[in-house]
Amino acid sequence: MSAKITTSRQLCQYGASPYHARLLTQGLTPVGVQNRTYVYDLSDVITTLRAYLERPQLKAQTRATLELVLHHLLQQLDNVIVAPFGLSLEERISFYVHQILDRGLHPKFPEQSRDSAEAMDLGEAQFPS
Repeated sequence: MSAKITTSRQLCQYGASPYHARLLTQGLTPVGVQNRTYVYDLSDVITTLRAYLERPQLKAQTRATLELVLHHLLQQLDNVIVAPFGLSLEERISFYVHQILDRGLHPKFPEQSRDSAEAMDLGEAQFPS
């Protein structure tokens, strides 16, 4: 599994100002250099950004911009699933089944086709051979 990384330039592309990109990465130790640019561990940048967002003196527009940057960074992680709060049990189960199907099949059963996985969603039992 490769490490998830980001650069200050990518933070700017997601909407952060150069000042905020520098501020978020200044206390971090770079994990490497890529194309003459320091790269930082994505989880470290997310942690720093969340801590920065807790500051009460941030202006509303800056907060909105940095929350958008945080959203983009979280999308780069594989382990983030949107939680369907406020739905019934059946709607939540359906939501999670569709999330799993959209991500792909279970790595232990690669021989299953998408059709058999969708058949399992409909309640038909099919097991890998």
